[in-house]
Amino acid sequence: MKTIALVGQPNSGKSTLFNALTGYRAVTSNYPGTTVEAMEARTSLDGEKVRLVDTPGIYSLSDATIEERVTKKILLETKPDVIIDLLDATSLEKGLYFTLQLLEASLPVVNALNFVEEARKRGIEVAADQLAALLGIPVFAINPIRKTGIDQLVHEALTAATWHGFTVTYDDHIEQAIEMVEGSLADDLPFSKRFFALRILEGDEDLTSYLQDQHVLEQVATKIPEHPNLRHDIAINRHGVAAYIARLATAFTKREERLGWRERLDQILLNPRWGMVVTISFLVTMFAGLLFLGGLVQDFLSSFTEGFIFPWIQHVSMGMPGYMGMVLESAVVGTSAGVAIAIPYVFLFYLFLGLLEDFGVLPRFILILDRMLRHLNLSGQAIIPMLLGMGCTVPATTATRILESRADRMKVIALLTVIPCSSRTAIILGVVGHFAGILPALGIYMIALLLMIGIGLLFKRSSFSPSPLLLELPPYRLPVLRGVILKSWLRMREFVYVVIPLLIIGGASYGLLKWFGLEGVLFDPLRFITVGWLHLPKEAITPLVYGFLQKDLVLAMLSSVFGTTNLSSVMTPIQLFTFGMASTFQVPCVVAFGMIAKELGWRWAIMLTIMALATGLVLSGLVLRIILLCGG
Repeated sequence: MKTIALVGQPNSGKSTLFNALTGYRAVTSNYPGTTVEAMEARTSLDGEKVRLVDTPGIYSLSDATIEERVTKKILLETKPDVIIDLLDATSLEKGLYFTLQLLEASLPVVNALNFVEEARKRGIEVAADQLAALLGIPVFAINPIRKTGIDQLVHEALTAATWHGFTVTYDDHIEQAIEMVEGSLADDLPFSKRFFALRILEGDEDLTSYLQDQHVLEQVATKIPEHPNLRHDIAINRHGVAAYIARLATAFTKREERLGWRERLDQILLNPRWGMVVTISFLVTMFAGLLFLGGLVQDFLSSFTEGFIFPWIQHVSMGMPGYMGMVLESAVVGTSAGVAIAIPYVFLFYLFLGLLEDFGVLPRFILILDRMLRHLNLSGQAIIPMLLGMGCTVPATTATRILESRADRMKVIALLTVIPCSSRTAIILGVVGHFAGILPALGIYMIALLLMIGIGLLFKRSSFSPSPLLLELPPYRLPVLRGVILKSWLRMREFVYVVIPLLIIGGASYGLLKWFGLEGVLFDPLRFITVGWLHLPKEAITPLVYGFLQKDLVLAMLSSVFGTTNLSSVMTPIQLFTFGMASTFQVPCVVAFGMIAKELGWRWAIMLTIMALATGLVLSGLVLRIILLCGG
């Protein structure tokens, strides 16, 4: 079975081509030791079974970012039979730098030229045949959405012989350095000696272990003093060749001077004042849409579980002996409720996020929010883990590794305790918003924002001046709905594969506790928190405790302890609001706690967990009393 690897710069259309080739069947996994996703699928192309790997979007085969290191590792370990390198016709020079590195590695490469129609609208004409002649490899203009050019691309990739592509020739001194390093390399390398020599000269620490003589770089520095910064000089040379090839293969036509809707939208979104207004307004609208649409689905699923599943399981459990009936009933009730409340909001959240990504507006929102974070002395790079934190706190915690200082990492991880992840969003919208109203739900988000500001100011003196945010703004493109739905499913299927079994175990364990009379023994000593301080029903302590293990268990245990999915029948709006606050403002789950310990140490993880839990409970009780004093 042949292996085909898809590579290319971010926003070059790799995922769209991958989905067009695989029919939206893929396995997505985090590459070992990272949070970077790689997609893989086994499919049939041109009558032949192949393994297709979609690598992270990168600009070069260096080791500057996690994505670059992962892509390099994938190519080293999978040793693909052919590489399909996607080039964006609207920014050809930028993509050709990466292509030249692939050719230096003597890898079998076929170029796919994407966004040709969009480039033509901008007055850019790229001649695929001329580009192929310059590079010495096949180049095909494609459109993955319309599926044009794909058959020819796949056929050439699977049937043609190995091509001898263009190789960059550097000046005499650099070529001498390359020869010196090549002489210190073994013969059995996964890539060409020339590629390894170039990468080692460019400072790639991942490949220096292949050197048989570890002193060869010192010898290079001594014998070739003309290039004290070889990494810089090699990159300049390669960029110059990429620019020259792009210029030869590109013709520019006259473009209309009038502004299109994309330019006008950028004038609004990138404006410091209006951009902030639009960003905040859109986020509020998005969460209002989540509440409305999620509520419709939640009502349908809750009605189904209340009307059919609950009566049926009660009937079945009555005919079962002893504790088995209690365990089965608790497990099914908890799981049904967790799914009915969580799935609508989690899936819709990822659906909206995917639409923003594919349309190209998400990076612009990030740029606007970066200006706000700078007032808290936060690095622009902090936006990335904070955005991930709205999905799941665990990968967000790992993503803080991109921050330069430990102080910034500590600050962002502390912020993640008050940034609602998708599970906590399901509690805010599915419990508070659905049963108490939109204003209490928005109130929790406002309190979360105030806590973020407070944490940022608290840590402000302990961190250095923030580094600038370097962010590419992709062009606006209409999302492919089928692709967005697939992306949403891939992101939330952890809920289906991991959380649903936890819901079953959580519900079953609660049934056992009730049967053996241990519920009171374990939870009664803690009910002073819920009954005395938070003015909640005594049963509410159980879902709060289970929530520390996994926030999705909160939804299941609420229905298990109260015996209904209609929570407005057992708690008042103020109680629902208070419960939502107490569930939201803490370390979200035991897995997140373990990840914080791994990143910052057990001492700091324990201290942060205790502080977050205490702050959440104290704040919830204080806000409750303020509401009651105001006549709420």
